Amino acid sequence: MAKPIVTPGPLMKNARFAAISSVSTKAPSITQTKFGPGDPSRLTPAALAHCLANSTGEYQTALFKGSALSESELKAVAEKTAKFTGLSTEYVVKSNLRLDGQRFMKEVLRSDSKTVGRFDSRYTGKDALDVTERPDYDPSYTAVLGSYTEGFNSYVRKTLKYETDLPYEILTGRVHPWNFGQAGNGRYVNVAPTLRSAMTTNPDLKVFVANGYYDLATPFAATKYTFNHLGGDRKLLDRVTMTYYEAGHMMYLHKPSLLKLKDDIAKFYEAKK
Repeated sequence: MAKPIVTPGPLMKNARFAAISSVSTKAPSITQTKFGPGDPSRLTPAALAHCLANSTGEYQTALFKGSALSESELKAVAEKTAKFTGLSTEYVVKSNLRLDGQRFMKEVLRSDSKTVGRFDSRYTGKDALDVTERPDYDPSYTAVLGSYTEGFNSYVRKTLKYETDLPYEILTGRVHPWNFGQAGNGRYVNVAPTLRSAMTTNPDLKVFVANGYYDLATPFAATKYTFNHLGGDRKLLDRVTMTYYEAGHMMYLHKPSLLKLKDDIAKFYEAKK
């Protein structure tokens, strides 16, 4: 079972990454009623296909052309990107067509004085000031932080009968500086070669990947791109199961997605027998 660690940030300077991560800024905009054929409050297959086609087609081509884009081409791509994302055309142009995840969280609902979550862009928050470049916090994290902490501590102490006075760290800066080892320190982190090696040397290894459409931390399109570029034997992809959910990074927070995830995992294990 896998979860990608590809995350937006400085990588937005990379045109390829900007293209694949942009899909995750377009998908949540559909649910924020900014765009979407039919019912704008639901991520329909048609709307998603439209987003993917744009990000891997015209939008990607524009990114790779860079400064060679004519003014008319830049305007046309920016207008279409603005339509998809709910951002203004001016903002897209001034961002050099590259949509940073943190800035998107702040900008997309700025006119409503709201921010959207990083782990799950269905969640909205309120910052102290509307004029800042990045959100003060992730509303999709704070919304579940207390429940996670209480739930885990209760499980460990009451069910497992394990007691300790050590604090339970959920997400903490105490793990830094993080050592990515061969995956890459000081460069783009890439664990695909390690996974490819494991799948090559163990022909019985199968991988289950759960993706949340509204996950801005590990964009689903970036995950698909990573697996499509494992390299080596193309048949490796026959052992990869990709599933998608109308939720974020922790898709199990969404009851329908939780039920679908349970069913998908059960089918995955049954298929291995």
